Amino acid sequence: MKRKIVKTFEMLDWNCDQDTQAKGIALARQINDLSVFLQPMEHGGKAVWDNCAKILAEKPDEDLEPLLESLLEWVRDINWPGAFIILNRLKNFSPELLRESLQLSIQRAIKNKDNAWLDYLSELLDNPRLPKHLSENCLTILQEHYHNWGGQPTGQ
Repeated sequence: MKRKIVKTFEMLDWNCDQDTQAKGIALARQINDLSVFLQPMEHGGKAVWDNCAKILAEKPDEDLEPLLESLLEWVRDINWPGAFIILNRLKNFSPELLRESLQLSIQRAIKNKDNAWLDYLSELLDNPRLPKHLSENCLTILQEHYHNWGGQPTGQ
């Protein structure tokens, strides 16, 4: 099994041609342990993250729920490969399932004075169902950061 995972990750590398990457994604869909796709460094590093994000983004909410804290961490730096894919997937996540992990991530971002992460997390407000599931404090924080990446409004 270990060799199959190593071979799959070799095929997921962005330096491979598109056909090889597509075959790697098809093989990766057969791997049940989704945690191996969370920004893996031991199998190709950042060169596989985009494809790992694609694999994770295909999965239903229930399969991703145990990984939510790591997925939210992935968008801590929007420049990381796959971060936009993960962010867009999280925008469509069930607010009921997302609430607790999101609120924990907001608290961590505040504790670490990580305003950029709050900016990126605020994009989850694009899901119109999310606000009613958040605490008033968390909602206010996200609203203050909404479309304000690095101090610059994003829609302008």
